[in-house]
Amino acid sequence: MTGQLATLLVIITLLSGCASSDHRLEGRWKSNKELTLATIKLRDPVTATKRATLDSIFGKLVMCYDRTHVIAELPASNGRPGWHSRTRYRVVASDNDSLAYISTDVFTGEPEISHVYFESPDRYWIYLNDTGSKEYFDRINPE
Repeated sequence: MTGQLATLLVIITLLSGCASSDHRLEGRWKSNKELTLATIKLRDPVTATKRATLDSIFGKLVMCYDRTHVIAELPASNGRPGWHSRTRYRVVASDNDSLAYISTDVFTGEPEISHVYFESPDRYWIYLNDTGSKEYFDRINPE
């Protein structure tokens, strides 16, 4: 009986390692346009047209995380078609203020690591590629 119990405990421990979500991330989040634009660092001066394009990009993206999947939704706007993606993710590391998860890049099909930095229970930010700029997201209530 002791051997069976030990085996059962090992299996439970291994399976609990597969449950890798971080409850802080679960829910719906929307890009915060004003905060994101206020923190974007541009290398060169921007024309009014380029600024308008930049302004039209942020504030629309909605990210929805459940225990195993992340869904990205971008509504159609300014003649651009809407966009929707759904992919599995797995949290691989976390601390008090951040987490890292692995998912599949929807454009390349390659694994990618995303880092999420929490400012509060209802706000997080991510780095925008290698720019040093951040995109902020605020939690939104389910409809």
